[in-house]
Amino acid sequence: MVAVTDGDTLTLRLPDAQRVTVRLRDIDAPEMCQPWGPEAKAALSELALNKLAILTPSGRDGFGRVVGRITVEELDVGRRLVEEGHAWSTRTRYDRGPLVKQERMAKALGRGLHPQLPRAVPPWEWRRDKGPCPKP
Repeated sequence: MVAVTDGDTLTLRLPDAQRVTVRLRDIDAPEMCQPWGPEAKAALSELALNKLAILTPSGRDGFGRVVGRITVEELDVGRRLVEEGHAWSTRTRYDRGPLVKQERMAKALGRGLHPQLPRAVPPWEWRRDKGPCPKP
């Protein structure tokens, strides 16, 4: 893995030297302009930056990014980010997401953003209310 954009997006260099932007599946991390955004990015960097990663793609998002699971040293990076309180499980209209148990445990144990920001706004609500972050 060669670059981290934010808490749930990174860039991988493939064996053929081509680069691909990946949006981690099943999680939503705070936006960079949102409280805890820089901390979420740092957590993803610590877990995966400059390490050999395995990508299991599951599709593409509306921005053309590959959506998938990243594994580093047999660790599901997205799942770990939720377990450590740096991201939320993705939501659907009818479901709290595949990692809701890990999210609840992180809150109960006071991990990551949960004790620091007890009224944290999930990123999907932040984007709905405030729009996208300004480009750096």
